[in-house]
Amino acid sequence: MKTMNIQKSLYEEYFPLLRQIRASAGSGKTYELTYSFLSLLNKSINDNNTNSSYKQSWASILAITFTNRAAAEMQQRIISRLKQAALNIQSIPGVTSTQAAHWINIFLRNYSELNICTIDSLLHTIVRITALELHLPPDFQPIFSREEALTPLLDSILKKTQHNERLYIILKEACNDILFHTKHNNFMIGSTLREKVLSILPLIITSEQEITSPQEITAHLTIKIQSVKKIATELASCIKNEQLSIHSNLKKALEVCQIGTQHTIPPKSTMLRKPNLTDCILKSSKNTPSQHTSSLYSTLQSLITYLDTTGVLLKNSQKTIPYVKLAKELYSLLPEFFCKQRIILAELIPSLAQQAVSGPYGISEIFCKLGTNLQHILIDEFQDTSHEQWAVIQPIVVEALSYGGSLTW
Repeated sequence: MKTMNIQKSLYEEYFPLLRQIRASAGSGKTYELTYSFLSLLNKSINDNNTNSSYKQSWASILAITFTNRAAAEMQQRIISRLKQAALNIQSIPGVTSTQAAHWINIFLRNYSELNICTIDSLLHTIVRITALELHLPPDFQPIFSREEALTPLLDSILKKTQHNERLYIILKEACNDILFHTKHNNFMIGSTLREKVLSILPLIITSEQEITSPQEITAHLTIKIQSVKKIATELASCIKNEQLSIHSNLKKALEVCQIGTQHTIPPKSTMLRKPNLTDCILKSSKNTPSQHTSSLYSTLQSLITYLDTTGVLLKNSQKTIPYVKLAKELYSLLPEFFCKQRIILAELIPSLAQQAVSGPYGISEIFCKLGTNLQHILIDEFQDTSHEQWAVIQPIVVEALSYGGSLTW
């Protein structure tokens, strides 16, 4: 049977409000989280010491899971453990059978208010209660298919190309790329165009930087190529003046670098990719290269390496520019489109929830709208939490800890 380590972790030693449960799959982690929930509930009620605070106590505890099944399982286990304690079958430390029976009665009457939910459900709730601040219709419906939701809007943009020259030029560039630079069996390119534009849209939504224009990329590459020509010319001159006997392939590669174009530079010769110039000099050479000449070769090699890597990426990125422009056009119309259709892309929920918790009123506003002040957070399968999800949960955890709450994961 797999074992579980629930001893104090390094975190707990220095931060007693943080508790980590180390457990492998099937070793009883859900059971331990259930017990932790009940222990926190018991402690909260004893601290409040009033019957009227029962509801307030459990509302301050939030258990987060990653699937509906896990959430339902934890809810069922809590009720089951309380039933066993109420019937004196299996006691819960610090909880009398009368208290357990009283809790069951409260839970069953207010079952939907038990704060055990999936992380997606939590983020959705945060966006829902802050919809007006996020300029969303409060009754929005999440759509899980990006293509289903946005194809009508993209089609409306494409129709505008008949009367909008700017959009027409962008569409023409995109169609040319599909027809001449991608594998395509026919001239029906609509689906390919939609796929490319919609695949870029999430990057547009999450990116905080401006997209570089094709002209800027071309200008940058031109500067690099001009540098290659200049260094290659100077290097060839130094080799000649120092009467160095070099490999014939290096001589040819330097000639290409001096007179080549953006399409031929850098040449594929391995002579320009050697560790140093001495590897390109024939054994029969009577002279050795000077430090200046060797430095020129190293500089040229660095430029060639840059063009081999970043340069290739920049050249390829130029092909995506038309799709990026169409995606940006689509993005600019999203707020109005969502309001009219009363929908929202489900994949945008995490980023919108992050906006909500980082707003001018932050967590205080969220707690107010939730009608509770969360103090204890339990997270199941914490390792599966994405960066976007944690960006939403972290401020909630920090707020809870600041009030003497806790985090168990």
